Amino acid sequence: MYQPTPDHIDMWRRGWSCTAISDVAGVSKDTVCRAMNRLGFDLHSRPKPTVEAARIESRRLKESGESVTRISDIVGYSERQIRRWIK
Repeated sequence: MYQPTPDHIDMWRRGWSCTAISDVAGVSKDTVCRAMNRLGFDLHSRPKPTVEAARIESRRLKESGESVTRISDIVGYSERQIRRWIK
């Protein structure tokens, strides 16, 4: 049975996805998700620092005059998502 290592738990807390952790751990993403659930970690309301950083960067770029298309290229999210964030 898979048991997350302290490194895997640290990755989780820093916003890594189950898929990314599973690539490092050599197990399936479902196995990682089940293990994190067993340890009491909430899959749905955990911090997502990479998303929050993208939101902040999107707003900053919009304030500096960049177009939604350009922001999308820079940040790596769809134009639709960028529009939601900068409203």
